[in-house]
Amino acid sequence: MKIAFFDNLANNAYGITKIFRKQGYYADLLLDASDTFPMSQPIWEDCDFTIDTDLLRNKTLTRKYWGEKSFELHWERPPWIKETMRMGRNAILLELLRHPYMHYRSIKTVIEHRSLFPCSFEVIKNIMKSYDVVTAFGLGPIYAHSAGVPFMHYPYGGDLTIVPFQKSSVGLLQRKALEQAKCIIVGDPYFFDFLKELGIESKAKFLPFMIDGDIYKQISRNEAMNNLESDIINRIHNKFIFFVPSRQDFHWKGSDKIIIALSRLLKKRRDVFMILSGWGNDLEQSKQIVNQLNLEQHIVFLPYIMSKKRLITFYNLADVVMDQFNLGGYGTSTMEALACGKPVIMKLETSRYSPYFRELPPVLKAESVEEIYSQMLKLSENKSGICEEIGRQSREWITEFHGVRNNFAKMIKLCEECLG
Repeated sequence: MKIAFFDNLANNAYGITKIFRKQGYYADLLLDASDTFPMSQPIWEDCDFTIDTDLLRNKTLTRKYWGEKSFELHWERPPWIKETMRMGRNAILLELLRHPYMHYRSIKTVIEHRSLFPCSFEVIKNIMKSYDVVTAFGLGPIYAHSAGVPFMHYPYGGDLTIVPFQKSSVGLLQRKALEQAKCIIVGDPYFFDFLKELGIESKAKFLPFMIDGDIYKQISRNEAMNNLESDIINRIHNKFIFFVPSRQDFHWKGSDKIIIALSRLLKKRRDVFMILSGWGNDLEQSKQIVNQLNLEQHIVFLPYIMSKKRLITFYNLADVVMDQFNLGGYGTSTMEALACGKPVIMKLETSRYSPYFRELPPVLKAESVEEIYSQMLKLSENKSGICEEIGRQSREWITEFHGVRNNFAKMIKLCEECLG
C-alpha cells in the first residue's frame, strides 16, 4: 500500500509520515514548493535553530533561504519527500480549463487568489494518482478529489471550520471535495459540530493525533541550558520558570491574562520568571502591559521563533508550561509539553473530551486571571511535590492516549478502509 500525505502546515504531515516510515510502511510527503513558512519546513522539525522574528515579519524566507539553511545545518531532505512546483497564472488557467466540472466562477477565483492554489492541478493529479491512498491536510482534498484517488481529510482547523463555509468558489470546491472523502479524521472533538453542519458527520473517525515519545521526551535542565544564550541563563538562575510557547494573541490565546496573573504572583513570590514567545498579532500590546506593570525584570520575550528541537529545550527548561485560556481545547504545544513531562496550565472544556477519552488529560484548568494566578501559585509553592507528580502523570497520559503504540494500528485500518 502506497500512502501519500499532502500539505505540511505545522509539520503535522511530516511527523506522521516519519512515523509510517519508522513502522516500515511506504509513505511519502508531498510538499508545495511555494510554501516557505518556517513551521511548514521539514528541517524545522529535525534541526536545532532559531529565526529572528523580523525575518518572519518581513516574509523574506524564500526557497533559496531554506536551501542555504539546509546546507548550513548539514540537513539532507529524505528521498521520500516530493516537492510540487508552483506554476504561473496562465499555466494554471489552461489546466483548469481541461476540467469540465470547473465553472467560470471557480476559474476566476483560482486566478484571482492564486496563493490558495499555488500548485498545478495537473501536476498534483499526476503525482497523487501514483498512490493508493492520500491523506490530505488543508486544501488538499480539492487536489485529491480532482485526481480521483481515494483520500482522507485530516483537518488542522480552518480548512474544516472556515473554508467550507465560505460563500466562494474555494469554499464550494472544499465542500464538494469533503463530501467525496472516504473519511475525515478527527483529532479534536471540537470539529464534530462543523461536520454535522456540513452534513458529513457520518464520515468522521475519531483518532487522537500521534506524538512520538522518542522525540518529545524529558531531558535534564542542565542539558537544556547548554543550548541557551548566556543572558537568559543569568536571568533564570535559581528561578521557578513558566514557559509560554504560544504566540501573543489576546483573542485566541488569552496572552494578556497570563501576564496579569504573573504580576499578581510576584506579590507573593519574587523567585519566579516567565519566558514568552516574541511573536503574534498582540506582541506590542503584551509589551505595553509588561511596561505598565513594571515586570521587565521577571519576563523575557524571545526575539526569535524556535525550531522543534529548540522548543523541546525550552519545554524541559521550564517548571510549568502555559498554553491558551480562551479556546477550551488543546493543540500541539500542550501535547508536546505533556510528552516532556511538564505540568500544563490551560483552559480545558472537559465536556468536549470526556465522551472520547476514558481519562482526561492531567492539565491544570484555568480561564480567568484569578484561576490562572491560583494554579501558578500552587505549583510554584510545591515544585518537588505536586509539580513533579503532575509532570509524571502528564507523560504517562500522553503515551497512553496520543502515543504511537496505541494509535498507529487505527491509522493503518483507516487507510485500508479507504481502499475498500
